[in-house]
Amino acid sequence: MAALSVGAALKVGAIVLAAGRSTRLKDANKLLAAVGGQALIARVVDAVLASRVAGVHVVVAHESTRIVAALAGRPITFVAAPEGCGIGVSIAAGIRALAETAADGALIVLGDMPFVESGHLDRLIAAFTTSGGSTLCVPTHAGRRGNPRLWPRGSFPQLMRLEGDVGGRDLLASGAFNVLEVAMDDDAVLRDIDTAADLAALRRAPESDGRG
Repeated sequence: MAALSVGAALKVGAIVLAAGRSTRLKDANKLLAAVGGQALIARVVDAVLASRVAGVHVVVAHESTRIVAALAGRPITFVAAPEGCGIGVSIAAGIRALAETAADGALIVLGDMPFVESGHLDRLIAAFTTSGGSTLCVPTHAGRRGNPRLWPRGSFPQLMRLEGDVGGRDLLASGAFNVLEVAMDDDAVLRDIDTAADLAALRRAPESDGRG
């Protein structure tokens, strides 16, 4: 990849991970759970689309037909991953698709984090742009690292080699990349929907809008 000129506009593509099973919710798929009249995954994707990303890839596997239907009409690209695959395989599939574009970075978004808004994503993108596009940007709140994370294009080869249920955590800890922590004003980047209790609390949130 050619060196970026100072002040060049960077393109950040988003990868939304929507391939996993909701193992802690028994037979229910949390991504398809209705919140405020809309599937949870639709709220997550809409927040991404409202941000400054240059494009959105959604990785699907488990109940892919229903996920695709829940996201109908949106300007997104679907990427198929193997049924039952781990998060590492999902990330690798998304990165392989995004690598075919001109994206300078990949914003990897977990499909079960409905409290994250476009403003959180735009703050990460702004930090990435200011850094020149070579830094791994990680959101933080109260000293804790969260998600989503914005990976530079230079990390794509390593991300494409991820396997099983191992995500990017080991790569982050390896010290192979310069890391920029980006402070957030609230804990949205630390919160996901993992259990039935989490889902019930989300539905009780003000206006049931998934934003708390």
